[in-house]
Amino acid sequence: MRHYYRCIDCLSVVATEAAIQPVQVPPSYVRSYGTCDACEGRIEYLGRVQGENLQKTEWRVPCDSRCTNALGPNCDCQCGGVNHGSHRVVEVVIETGNVPRVMIPPDARTKAETYRILYASVREAHSTRYGRVIDLKREGRYLNVADWMLFQEGVRIGSRILAARELRTHSARNKKLDAIFNEILNACVGVCA
Repeated sequence: MRHYYRCIDCLSVVATEAAIQPVQVPPSYVRSYGTCDACEGRIEYLGRVQGENLQKTEWRVPCDSRCTNALGPNCDCQCGGVNHGSHRVVEVVIETGNVPRVMIPPDARTKAETYRILYASVREAHSTRYGRVIDLKREGRYLNVADWMLFQEGVRIGSRILAARELRTHSARNKKLDAIFNEILNACVGVCA
């Protein structure tokens, strides 16, 4: 059985005959499947080959987490009370798409470095523009109306940064990050130190 993996930075795809056992990496304890030899990026698991498609196995709640984690007696979901308040999880097989081609482009390291520099620039600009109010909110401090609006803007842009990182083509990912970077810089004109 073949297992497919992809580098998060250079987007190179590789396949192995045996599954790589993931390790938990602190401080966020994300699952790591190794390091890309082309660019030193983190590897993510795409799935195993099953016929013409890739499949992943995950542990999920059997119906709805509101049902399985319920504290009260009322159940109105499809399980009819079987899973109600049980805190159960079951193994679920998920179809993740067609089998990718195995490839490591010759410019993988260059693409990864370009992405990392752009991502670091966006994070720095975000921190410069919104870091103060995000830290105040994290500390539980009161935010006046102007700071609250700035905080909300920072959260929205932070969500867009995360969404851009999830894109799986270099041009789309870099284009989105570049647009966010320019948006932050335009908002900073005359304001950011």
